[in-house]
Amino acid sequence: MHPIEIKYNELRSRGIRFGSREGKFIELPDTGSKQAFELLTIYHAPNSEMAFEVSGFIREKYESMGEQDSVLGYPVSDAVKDSEVKKGVKQKFQFGWMGWSPVNGVYYCEENASGERGFWGVDVLTRFSKETDFFKKYYDYASLIEKEFRVPALFTIAQSALETGWGKKAPANNMFGVKANKTWTGQKVLVETDEYHPTADIQYPEIISIEYIPALKLYKYRVKDWFRAYDSPLNSFFDRTQFLLKKRYEKAFLYNDPYNFAREIAAAGYATATNYYPMLASIIFKLDAIKTAIQNQMMETGNWMDAEDIA
Repeated sequence: MHPIEIKYNELRSRGIRFGSREGKFIELPDTGSKQAFELLTIYHAPNSEMAFEVSGFIREKYESMGEQDSVLGYPVSDAVKDSEVKKGVKQKFQFGWMGWSPVNGVYYCEENASGERGFWGVDVLTRFSKETDFFKKYYDYASLIEKEFRVPALFTIAQSALETGWGKKAPANNMFGVKANKTWTGQKVLVETDEYHPTADIQYPEIISIEYIPALKLYKYRVKDWFRAYDSPLNSFFDRTQFLLKKRYEKAFLYNDPYNFAREIAAAGYATATNYYPMLASIIFKLDAIKTAIQNQMMETGNWMDAEDIA
């Protein structure tokens, strides 16, 4: 009997509600499988003897990330009570944890080096003070972009965080690592950066090193290349958005949520890094937790209007 069928029978014996069957049993490309129902989905990871269900708010967030293809991978436990969080539940995945509580909503964390669970909860603003400062400094710009161009604000600020190392590397106010190609007529600056290519004969203004990465079947270039320079970070936010309005990325605008938007942007080849989407998704999760914590903090102190401003 298949592990998903075993899990299905187990859940039925416990009186768990499934709702209607939403689709056929699906064999996944990586030899895993899943079966979706109206109220939950059962997943079976490759080379595993067991299957596990994902439901509720955790399921909703997990699906928005990309399910088994996300930074979390497959579930490796069912949801259980979280002893660290009042009225909370937690669930273990291959590469991290996800949880939910009435106060914190859905929170997410990756495993640390020892395999222990970190926690993103009420103290998220102090645990991630650097990231919180970045969010507060640039979220208004990202919101402005969302209102004018329909690019999700959390995607925009996550992309900027990734490209600048949370603001550490933003030469000449370039907040998105936008290069100065031959059509660029504005100011520019020479910046050290990494690039990935299938051949070792790509030309750059200056090449520092070239290393073949067998796992990726690509060459990693360490180079100096020309990047655009701006008078202010806001100008960089607006200029970068013009790239996303090209036909190449039009599928991304079918989605309002930052995860699916990011997935489509990555799939359309925005960056040469093969793990561009997983990196973005991980940052979006952290920023989402920071945004929720700031909103909760504002509501607790009575700053309702301010909380609405970052909705």
